[in-house]
Amino acid sequence: MNGGFLKTNWAYLVWFIIYFVIAWYLFGHDWLSFGFVLVTYAISIGLALSPIGEVLLRFIQGAKLVQT
Repeated sequence: MNGGFLKTNWAYLVWFIIYFVIAWYLFGHDWLSFGFVLVTYAISIGLALSPIGEVLLRFIQGAKLVQT
């Protein structure tokens, strides 16, 4: 590793924080909306990084598995 996670991925973290705060303010910026946005982000990121997310992306893009 050269620099660690935070040093190499700081832009992604800033992007995530900005969009999280925007979503939180759109839903009312209280503690209930904070929890709702946190759970929604956690589910969406978990789905995107799972095999289900790969299947959905492949379906949306019309891509097929590479066969060797």
